[in-house]
Amino acid sequence: RDLLQIPIHHYIRVDYQALFKTVDDIGGVEIDVPMDMRYKDPYATPPLNININKGLQVLDGQKSMEYLRFRKGYANQDLGRINAQQEFLQALIEKVMSPASVIRIPQYIDTLYTYVDTDMSKKDMLDITREAIRIKPSEIEKHTIPGKSTMISGISYYQINESELAEMVGYLMSG
Repeated sequence: RDLLQIPIHHYIRVDYQALFKTVDDIGGVEIDVPMDMRYKDPYATPPLNININKGLQVLDGQKSMEYLRFRKGYANQDLGRINAQQEFLQALIEKVMSPASVIRIPQYIDTLYTYVDTDMSKKDMLDITREAIRIKPSEIEKHTIPGKSTMISGISYYQINESELAEMVGYLMSG
């Protein structure tokens, strides 16, 4: 809210289990994995043991989480991961909104509601979903906050370009 200077009316904090379960419920998400993804970090929460082969495949809930958390192989690390996350969300939305899947949205909301912390009721979520069904997944705009990666005193930071951010928010808020 403070960064983008836009009102936030509701929140949803999603537990990892919501992603696992939702992706498994819809039968997986098809992704063209751009590289072999290998990475282990036993100290991460939850611990990481990423092992995904390059190529077009349907990722189940566990592999989806690995895909979404991987960043070490991208030339631009976190920004590469953000792009992969946006592509994954696009594929997930397309799958959920497909004719075979759309009739099960109330079940998906039940699953999601089990694993989220939110100030919205199930009815609120269902009402929003009814409106969202009218949106074509290919018409959803996704943006990354403009800026650049930089090292300061040996620590990696992302410096926001505030003027470009203000321009982007103005564009998005204008409809």
